Amino acid sequence: MKAWERVLKARRSDRPTAQRYIEAFSEDFIELHGDRYYHDDAAIIGGIGMLGEIPVTFIGQEKDLKPRKRLSETLACLIPMAIVKLTFNEAS
Repeated sequence: MKAWERVLKARRSDRPTAQRYIEAFSEDFIELHGDRYYHDDAAIIGGIGMLGEIPVTFIGQEKDLKPRKRLSETLACLIPMAIVKLTFNEAS
């Protein structure tokens, strides 16, 4: 497969989103929103759920397939504060 074909395949609108993967893995997913300091980043989906008998935390970058909703989610790009938050929490 050529490089451009890979790009086109990665950009297909029928690709599963993070939310679809989470729903496939966990029936009892509880989505969590926002933080105490900034706001809710619509480009990140995260929460807790069960993977079989194991409690897990799911975090994914959500890109909606509807163009209008994508625009409202800052084109599904992480906002700078979300990256700082993820980095800071990782180092803690």
